[in-house]
Amino acid sequence: MKTIHPAGLATLVSRHKPFDLIDVRPSEQFGQSHIPGARSAPLGKLSGPKTLRERKCAASEPLFVISEDRAMAGLAAGILRGAGCDLPVVVDGGMRVWETQGFPTVHPWRFHF
Repeated sequence: MKTIHPAGLATLVSRHKPFDLIDVRPSEQFGQSHIPGARSAPLGKLSGPKTLRERKCAASEPLFVISEDRAMAGLAAGILRGAGCDLPVVVDGGMRVWETQGFPTVHPWRFHF
C-alpha cells in the first residue's frame, strides 16, 4: 500500500494544484471537518467504479484516500484498486495526524451560540 505523510499532502493543498482526495469517514464526521478539496465517499457506501468515474484528475494521477486513521483508508484503497485504480495513496495517520499537525481544515457545520 502506497502512503503519503500528511505534510506531503498539505504541500499539494497549499500549492492549489489539482489533486483528487476522497474522505471515507462517515458523512457526519466529514461535515464537521475535512481537508480543503476533499470529497466525501463514506466507506460503508463506497463504490469503486462510481468513485473512479467521478475523479477530478486523470486516471494516471494518484487518488488520495483519508479516514480517521490509516486502517480504514487502507480498506478503501483495496476497494479502489479492485475497481481498477492504479494508484490509490493512503494519507498516513489520517485526519487524526492531519489535525494534530495543524494543517488546513474546513469546518462547514460549526454553529456558534
